[in-house]
Amino acid sequence: MQKNSSFSIANLIGIIALVVFQFSSGCRQSSTISEGTVSQTRKPYIAPQIPMIDTNSITPVEPSTPTSPVNNEPQNSTLQPYIDELADHRLMDFSRYNSGSNGEGMRTEEWLDLCSGGNFFSHSSSTISIGGEITQDNKDDQGTWWVYNNNDVVMIRFKFSTGDEKEVPVTVEDGKLYMNGKRYYHIAKGENYGPQSCN
Repeated sequence: MQKNSSFSIANLIGIIALVVFQFSSGCRQSSTISEGTVSQTRKPYIAPQIPMIDTNSITPVEPSTPTSPVNNEPQNSTLQPYIDELADHRLMDFSRYNSGSNGEGMRTEEWLDLCSGGNFFSHSSSTISIGGEITQDNKDDQGTWWVYNNNDVVMIRFKFSTGDEKEVPVTVEDGKLYMNGKRYYHIAKGENYGPQSCN
């Protein structure tokens, strides 16, 4: 009787061990199948194709500098008439004042050569005659110039060799040129008294 009880317990333990082994094998197989299914349904990542840029087709751009009558602004119908009246022209102004018949007085002369390449050359002189003594003062300068539109007002800007800058409004009315409200004679290149400094 004791022998049969021992046999039954041993059999029971064997059966339990077999069940556990089969269950664990089934779990591993299910996990493997599940992972295989996921790997089959997951789409592989494909990096986007970036087109290569042909550097030989790129045209280099020079730094922007005020060396032309129009700086950083396209030539348009608003500015072009002013450029035509200014570029390769000499702007000239002169005045004379006599105090009497003895020849005393003052004479001033100013001219400004505006070259189409963006350079300018200026000259101003004054002669004063008092009591038979004559005093003269001459000044020459150069630099760059350009025109631009500032709130519908056409401006001409000068940058002198000293680094100083000056801007004044410019208008053209009936073929007459005014700079800062003052009329200047403007003489084209090639004409008498035209600009001599512009090549």
